[in-house]
Amino acid sequence: MSNSDSLFQLIKTLSVEEKRQFTKIAKINKKDAVYEALFKAMDKQQAYDEGEFKKKHINKAFVKNLSNRKNQLTDKLLDLLVGINSGETNEAKIKHTLTYLPVLFERKQFVLMRKKINSAKKIANEIEQFYLLLELIEWEKKMIWNDNQKKYKKNIEEIILEQEKVFKAFNEQFAFRNLRRRLSAINRRDVMFEKEENVQAFNQLAENRLLDNNQTFLSKETEMHYCYIKMTSLRIEQSYQDALTYSKRLLEICEGRKTDYPDDYELALYTYIISCDLTHSLEDYLIILEQIHENRCNELYLLDKINFHKLRYFLSKNQFDNALKIAKLVKNKWVELAPYLSESRYLSFSFNFMMLYWILGDLNQTQNWMICIRSYDKAKSRKDDIVLATRLFELVVSYELQERGEDIDFDKKIDTVRKTLKNNRQFQTFHQTVLQHCRELNRAISKKEKIEIIISLENDLQKIEKDQPKLLCLEEIILWCRSKIEGRSIRLLLEDSKPD
Repeated sequence: MSNSDSLFQLIKTLSVEEKRQFTKIAKINKKDAVYEALFKAMDKQQAYDEGEFKKKHINKAFVKNLSNRKNQLTDKLLDLLVGINSGETNEAKIKHTLTYLPVLFERKQFVLMRKKINSAKKIANEIEQFYLLLELIEWEKKMIWNDNQKKYKKNIEEIILEQEKVFKAFNEQFAFRNLRRRLSAINRRDVMFEKEENVQAFNQLAENRLLDNNQTFLSKETEMHYCYIKMTSLRIEQSYQDALTYSKRLLEICEGRKTDYPDDYELALYTYIISCDLTHSLEDYLIILEQIHENRCNELYLLDKINFHKLRYFLSKNQFDNALKIAKLVKNKWVELAPYLSESRYLSFSFNFMMLYWILGDLNQTQNWMICIRSYDKAKSRKDDIVLATRLFELVVSYELQERGEDIDFDKKIDTVRKTLKNNRQFQTFHQTVLQHCRELNRAISKKEKIEIIISLENDLQKIEKDQPKLLCLEEIILWCRSKIEGRSIRLLLEDSKPD
């Protein structure tokens, strides 16, 4: 079975209303009856295999010359979609005007043609669609040159100068668009910049003179691309505070263009949230999240983007009851949401939920989210930090469960974790230290002996933290040590050390 047929894929993208519109139009014209029948037959298929499809509908008229029928049906569907969506955007309105101009020019209807051009040029200037503006100016030149009445304030020289100015803005716009695409392409193929060739390619792009400070721009779109590139480059260089400055500037630009470019505005909101997260500048965090919420209606999108950042915000503020509400909301939709998530987002969600339930002392739920991380199919082929850190953290949870009287083969658990980390070349001092102390804890008998081992573990981990403060799960295991030493819950320790 194959779903690669382009017509089948197109049909599967249609909404209920778009399908209804097509069948309605097809019924009006009897010649389209064969295309309606082909459309309905393909729409009923869950997967498409041409050989099987022909056998199933061997007596139908559309099977004869099926390839040609499919091409014609494709064109009819595309005509329908263009008709439904035409006129919805300012860009579509300009393109529609451009279809009138050859007709008006041929009939020498220059007065009406001038009105149409002037109206379309105004819109094109406002939304900075310079490629369309250049085409409109070209028609304006032809109109002035061929109109014998010569009733225009502008002459050819003025039009040419205007066109040259627009062409300069057009070239600047595309130079920045292409620079942004190149940077995004490098970042997409190597998110962590682990390959030297990608680091060199990034450094070369970052030295481009277009990215010099104190630039002046011929359009807001160009300035938008400049801010996005600078922000992304600074994040890659881990200059997060400077990146936040460009994120704010980007958001201000996109807010002024959101009517015509809502997707750019949404991206600016989202990138600003990430910059706030990286710099711990959380003053506007929830306000911006609500703006993203208002800008979108897709339920899975909102569950993913909004709740992921709300969860991080509530955890950072020690608002654990609010974080728990998010966890329950997402868990109820997890079956639908999980396939929608990217690999990194799936693992990050699961990791944050695991930590939340651990903080709250619910070790059963902690284990459930551990299993989500460990059994994630895509994680099996990845040496992901989250997956391996979870493996190590599993020892803390297993020890706690054993202390509560559950039947845990802790030595076997230690051996499994050790083997996993070594196989993935993650057996560093941090991991060795935790594993060694876990073995000692499992052999210890008295409470005093156990506390002494935990104090030793805390001291060793604090030394490691001075050199490698960002190791995943290091802070949490140190916190666990403090909890055991003081005999207080993780939640109480966090709430006392960092109040809301």
